[in-house]
Amino acid sequence: MDVTRSSFTHFISDTVVPLLTRGPVTYRSVYATAVEGDAEAAAKAIPVGDTQARMLLLAGSDDQMWDSAAMAEAIRAARPEGTAVRVFDGAGHVWGGGPVIDAGDMRINVGGTVEANAQVAEKGSALILEQLEAWHGTGY
Repeated sequence: MDVTRSSFTHFISDTVVPLLTRGPVTYRSVYATAVEGDAEAAAKAIPVGDTQARMLLLAGSDDQMWDSAAMAEAIRAARPEGTAVRVFDGAGHVWGGGPVIDAGDMRINVGGTVEANAQVAEKGSALILEQLEAWHGTGY
């Protein structure tokens, strides 16, 4: 992501001000506006339509790092066969824990709630194992 293509307003309000005030930095709007502002964004996308791999994409509807739910759906739209998407309602970017993580000198807003993120931690791992078994059988 090239942040120079993001909205200056979002960059200041969502990253610089929180860094100065020890508030949580939020990257989602900076990322979104950087992609929107990049005329070459489509050319930079990973060409998933050509892959033969099966994909299981898990996302949280309240991911504050980037819009993982929309990106997962875009990947499935580009290659629907063999692509499974599960969006966990109210969950953030990190499985388990709260909506803000302490990363040393900064705090990062990863989104979600303690409850929704805990649900992903519990159900996400089981979903991965179930999907692997469905695709590969037992003993993968």
